[in-house]
Amino acid sequence: MSSDEPSSTQARFTYFRAFAIAGLTLPTQERDLGEIAPGVQLIVSQNVDERCFHADEATAIAELLLCALFAPAELPSASDRIDHVVKRNVATRVSRHGQGPFALFLCRGTIEDPCTDGFRELDDRWIGFDAVNKDAIREKYEAIIRSTLASLALNFQSVIGCQSVVDQVIVYRTDSRRILSYTATAGSVRVRANYLVDDSQLTMTASQAAAGVLDASVNRVQELLLRSLLADDDRLRAFLSAWTALEILINKLFSRYEKLLFDELGKDRSEPMPQYFTQIRKVMASRYRLKDKFTVISAALDPVSASADLAVFKKAKSLRDELAHGENIGDDVLPLEVTRDLLRKYLGLHLVAVPHNKALQTDGATRRR
Repeated sequence: MSSDEPSSTQARFTYFRAFAIAGLTLPTQERDLGEIAPGVQLIVSQNVDERCFHADEATAIAELLLCALFAPAELPSASDRIDHVVKRNVATRVSRHGQGPFALFLCRGTIEDPCTDGFRELDDRWIGFDAVNKDAIREKYEAIIRSTLASLALNFQSVIGCQSVVDQVIVYRTDSRRILSYTATAGSVRVRANYLVDDSQLTMTASQAAAGVLDASVNRVQELLLRSLLADDDRLRAFLSAWTALEILINKLFSRYEKLLFDELGKDRSEPMPQYFTQIRKVMASRYRLKDKFTVISAALDPVSASADLAVFKKAKSLRDELAHGENIGDDVLPLEVTRDLLRKYLGLHLVAVPHNKALQTDGATRRR
């Protein structure tokens, strides 16, 4: 038996997680990026209906359970009603999101074979409640999914929204019977201009996601970026999420890039210059404002565009401060897009720089020995 096959006391599960990505157009019907993490397959596709059929079916059964599917004898057959609701839900998804594209995560693993005592059997399905800890399964894959979606938003500046369309855990027994659970889905429509996907950027997204998982300091930033995209129809909420993420990113990264900056200034200089720079850092530690911290980070990560980015940052911060002080700032005036752009840019540059920074730190530690 291979290590991927469940034992007689185990069952396989697939966690279906799909998001509609607003602002992209795929040049092909589907791009399978393969396994981006152990047990996690990423597919970017114009259509997830076939791959998500079992998940859609579980959602339909849940809806029908709420309508007492199995009680009234005069109702049509269960199979017919399930098929009807699946088709209706798929049609709703298509009407809301068209050809997406969709980012589909297929997360696979094994668990102990659940107890199905008291479950209702319907064809090749066992239908019941609370036999599987679905939250634990979802939590296991949350970081890689979040990081991948954030990386997608970083690599494609045209992404303006991200909405969950499938969130379902299905358990498969060794006899191929399914143990079903459900999650309701929701979405919204927005007119937008789409950006044609470049295949190399999708590949970069998968590799960059790993850096986001490894650097735990940016987890909250990634989460808020996604909240901003998920709340895109509410510009105020989307802006507040994006601005909060930018502030957290600046505060999280500042000490790291300040040290790199001063280390670079003091490199190959004779005494007492290194000690002088160290003293400056101590004196300034409590005096940096958010603008000053952004100046340091932008100078370290993109010195060519640092001045222009600082001007954009100052204007956005001014509007944010007016909003915080009770000024009447219209939704159309909120600097949502420029705030997201700064957030994506410097989070992305940081994730690219993470391996380089670690190399510098290792090299510096070696020289100090």
